[in-house]
Amino acid sequence: MNWSVNLENELITRVLLIAATLAALYVLTRLAQRLTRRYVTDPSRAYAVNRTLRRVAGVTAFVTVIILISPDVRGLLTVLTVIGAGLAIALREALLSFVGWIRISLIAPYRIGDRIEINGVRGDVIDVRVLRTTLMEIGAWVEADQSTGRIVHIPNSWIFEHALYNYTRGFRFIWNELSITVTFRSDWKAAHDIMLRLANISAEIVEQQAASEIQAMSSEYLVHYSILSPFVYVRIVENGIR
Repeated sequence: MNWSVNLENELITRVLLIAATLAALYVLTRLAQRLTRRYVTDPSRAYAVNRTLRRVAGVTAFVTVIILISPDVRGLLTVLTVIGAGLAIALREALLSFVGWIRISLIAPYRIGDRIEINGVRGDVIDVRVLRTTLMEIGAWVEADQSTGRIVHIPNSWIFEHALYNYTRGFRFIWNELSITVTFRSDWKAAHDIMLRLANISAEIVEQQAASEIQAMSSEYLVHYSILSPFVYVRIVENGIR
């Protein structure tokens, strides 16, 4: 009877210590974030500080809980083994998202501020957390790649399951196509020449910059473009010449 009472008291003590530790960490983190908002005026820097605070608090809470659950080393290893096996089976998606976060942090296929597309979702990366990435959505029903105003949360596991398109990293320029349709009676050759002349004037500003970036990118990827000048293609469609 005494043994069971002692065991119960020890369990209650550990639970109370865990609750007190988590509460203290939460209060300290919130206080630090409030001080950051007050004294750090740069939004990017304030965001980075708050993200670091959240990560440090999370790691500290995890380590503290594990130590309080099993204070001796042998018991600690047993607890970690059981927890790891349970997570691998029951939380496969969450575990895969955690591994994806590690890959994003180390290899950085995208960073905050990049414009990406993955699994049909397009947007600007505004936050990267342990299990999810947050995007400010673009496109959808809004044309011209404008923001829709919606915030989209995607799991980090998607980087292992779907193709990732990064509009920002590596090469800041993309090839785009502008379609203009004239009637069958129109002078399509004159329209062709006008469009080509205007395209060359516009491209002259960025063509040299694009060539420099391609040259820099070729040291990391086997990529080569010999011609960066605009082209005008002509074809017949139902309602005219495009």
